[in-house]
Amino acid sequence: ILTEEAWATSQQAKTIRNELDAQTLDRVHPGNPASETAHAFTGENTHTGYGAYGQHPRTQWRDASDGGWFRYAVAVSPSAPNTLQCTYWGRELGARTFDILVDANVIATDTLDGNHPEAFYHVEHPIPPALTKDKPTIEVTFQAHPGNTAGGLFGLRVMQ
Repeated sequence: ILTEEAWATSQQAKTIRNELDAQTLDRVHPGNPASETAHAFTGENTHTGYGAYGQHPRTQWRDASDGGWFRYAVAVSPSAPNTLQCTYWGRELGARTFDILVDANVIATDTLDGNHPEAFYHVEHPIPPALTKDKPTIEVTFQAHPGNTAGGLFGLRVMQ
């Protein structure tokens, strides 16, 4: 049983999820064996686990430490703009600066600094059209800077 306010909030969240799903070309669930296998996961010095500092115990993540990396093959639209949406936990701590590469080309550098509320948040990075032109898939790599950790990454989407 929900209050009217709670019902309205849940319906709004459902609408937002549906709109996001309609824009999604491909989605990776980091740390999930089936999803990672389907997306040709590879990596070095990488780890996975559940939860965000004891919260969301069924949510999985992946990271790579001290210059490590991890990579996924994802579907893209070869003829339309594509955007990567990365999902992170707002209170990640420690040295967490890393590059995001598409087919070995750096498209962004993210730093997780713990300066967000205790909630998941999304960071979107446009993929340069030259990197997706005439390609059905690309490789997305998360490369930790030396002495840093890449992630934890809780979700990865390719959107139009």
